[in-house]
Amino acid sequence: MSMQMLGAGGDELAKIELASTGSSEGLDALRANSAAIAMSSRAMRDAEVDGFESAGFPGMTTPQREQVLALDGLVVITSPSNPIASLSIPEIADIFSGAITNWNEVGGLDLPIVVMARNDGSGTLAELESQVLRPNGARLTPAARRIASNELLSDEVTVTRGGIGFIGLAHVRSAKPLAIRTECGLVATPSSFAIKTEEYPLARRLYLYTSGAPQPAQVAKLLEYTRSGEAQQVIADAGFVDQGVDKIEVDGQGMRFAMAFTDPSPEFNFPQMRELMGELISGYRLSTTFRFNPGSAQLDNKAQGDVERVIEYFAQENQRGAEVLLVGFTDSVGRADLNRALSFRRADQVRSSIVEAGGQSVLDSVNIRVLGYGELAPVGCNESLLGRAINRRVEVWVRDVL
Repeated sequence: MSMQMLGAGGDELAKIELASTGSSEGLDALRANSAAIAMSSRAMRDAEVDGFESAGFPGMTTPQREQVLALDGLVVITSPSNPIASLSIPEIADIFSGAITNWNEVGGLDLPIVVMARNDGSGTLAELESQVLRPNGARLTPAARRIASNELLSDEVTVTRGGIGFIGLAHVRSAKPLAIRTECGLVATPSSFAIKTEEYPLARRLYLYTSGAPQPAQVAKLLEYTRSGEAQQVIADAGFVDQGVDKIEVDGQGMRFAMAFTDPSPEFNFPQMRELMGELISGYRLSTTFRFNPGSAQLDNKAQGDVERVIEYFAQENQRGAEVLLVGFTDSVGRADLNRALSFRRADQVRSSIVEAGGQSVLDSVNIRVLGYGELAPVGCNESLLGRAINRRVEVWVRDVL
C-alpha cells in the first residue's frame, strides 16, 4: 500500500510504502534495510538483537532504536453464546495445546472446543506462546484452525459455537472477552486502565523499531509525531490503548486492597497496610506506572517516555498545588524490611527523573512525596514470574489540595 505525506500547501513531502506482515517479517525487513520502521507487537528477541548487531546495527533496545507506540491487551475470546466468563492461564494453556477439548472440563457446556490461532510469524501468536504456552510446558495444538488476520479470527470465533481465540483488545469486535483468574484468587478483566498500568496479566506493548541506518528526514519527524498527544488520540480512536494519563478513584482499586487485607502469610504487616490506606484513601491513582529494566534501578524505555507524560499532566492549571505520591512496591522475594527500602529507593529514582526532566517548574506546581511499601498490596500473584514482574512498580497517586 502506498500513501502520500502532504505539506500544508498540498505539496508531497514523502511517499510511504506500507506492508502488513507479522512482527518477525517486519524486523527482518528492517535488518535487511528494506524498511525504515518496523512495527512489532512484541519486544525484540535476544537472537534478533544479536542479528542486528551482526548486520551493523547495534543498540536495538536503546531508547534511540526502540519506542513503545501503544499498548494492547491480549484477550481470550469466545462466542457470545458461551456461558464461561473466566479462565485461568493454565486452563488457557491446556485448551490451546489440546489437553482440554471440551468446555465441560472447565465448567461449561458439553461442547467440543474449536481452537483458532493466527498464522506463524504473527506477534500475537508469539505472545500466546511466550506468555501462556511455554511457561506451562505446552505447544499449540496441531488441530488449531489458522487464521490470516485478527479481524477474521474474531469474526470466526464469534460465529463458531465452541470457538476460542487469542487476540489483541483492539480486535475483539463482536466476540466475548474472558477474564483471567489468577493463582491467588485475583480476577483480571481486560480494561483500558488495567492495560495502561500493565497489571492485566496479558497486557503487551506495541513497538516501533529503527535500525539507525541513514533515512530521509521525514522518518524522524514521523517518529516524533507518534509520541505526541495528537497521535496518541489517533491510537485510542483506532481501538488500541494509548499512553495518555487516565485516573481512577481509590474505590476502583477496592478488590485489590480487600485481597491485600486478607493476606494469610505471617509476614503480613497490618500496621503498614493501615498506613498505606491512610495515605491513599483521599486520593486517586494515575494510569502511569513506572517500571525498570530487569535487575536494575534504571527506568525502562516506556518509563522514560512516561516521565514526560506526567510532567505534562501536572503542568495543567487544575493540578497546581496537588500532592503527588510516588509509591514504590516490590514482589515478595526476600526480607520484608529490605523490600520496603528497595521500593522507596525506586520511587525516589522516579522522583529524581521527573525533577531532572521538568526542572524547577515541576517543584513549583506540585508537592511530590516519595513512599515505599515493599510487597504490600500486590497487583499480581507472587507465585508466578509474571506476577512478581507486575508487582515491581512505582505507582502515581494524587491528592487534591483542600
